[in-house]
Amino acid sequence: MSGRRDGSSLIAIGDSLTDHGTWPEMLADAAGWGVERVAYAGQTSTELAVRLGAIGMTFSVAGRAREGRTPLTPVTPSGDFRHHIDAGMADIAVPGMLGGLRGLLTHRVGGAALEGWEFASEGTPPAGHAPLDFHAEAPVFAAPAAFVIWCGRNNPGPIAARDIAAIVAELHVHHSAARSLVLGVHAASFEPAGSEGAALVDGLNATLAQAFGDHFVDLGAAFDAAVPTSDGTTAARLRSDDVHLNAAGDEVVARAVAHRLSGLGWWPSGRALPS
Repeated sequence: MSGRRDGSSLIAIGDSLTDHGTWPEMLADAAGWGVERVAYAGQTSTELAVRLGAIGMTFSVAGRAREGRTPLTPVTPSGDFRHHIDAGMADIAVPGMLGGLRGLLTHRVGGAALEGWEFASEGTPPAGHAPLDFHAEAPVFAAPAAFVIWCGRNNPGPIAARDIAAIVAELHVHHSAARSLVLGVHAASFEPAGSEGAALVDGLNATLAQAFGDHFVDLGAAFDAAVPTSDGTTAARLRSDDVHLNAAGDEVVARAVAHRLSGLGWWPSGRALPS
């Protein structure tokens, strides 16, 4: 948690680039804000949208409950679930309501998209063929200064664009005056211009730019302006591995976001922009 000076917080929503990145603190420290993260390494835009209550799910009961845990099979929505698994990730665990019961929805690490789902509660969801609706208990933000949404790097494509739009819409339901920015995804070292990966990244960014206009920040352009490359990938000088950023890369993110906030009139008066 960054030191708060005006009682407001930057709400940083995303995957490992936000969970492990230092850019939220760089940005918030310059603005005099605190930091609240809703960020989970390895998770896709769909998983984040479910966590935030932006997208509901329906499930069918897949077997008998044991020790208060009911196995489930997802019915809707179509989405991207856990395409990026490694031993260091934690199970997805989302509190919410399923079929009128309060409990905890989990999707275990290693489970395929349609496998490994369970709901733990004191009661037992009704069995049968009718699907059961699940809605997450969305987090509550007391004093958001700005929402910055940066997800889709784990699943660039049309589904990510849908999920991000749903997240922004859900935030505005609960915070009618929400100030939100959407950050574009960047090309990894193995996604040079002309590759299939680059096409997915470029397509997602183009969709987000059209949908959000001035509330979209093209980080690929920001990285290229900081350290140009000839193949459209993010420069090695800004990365700690093929995808993730080092301190220099996080500084580029913080500067790009701060300047867009300032351009929208959302930067605190009297506070210097990150250099």
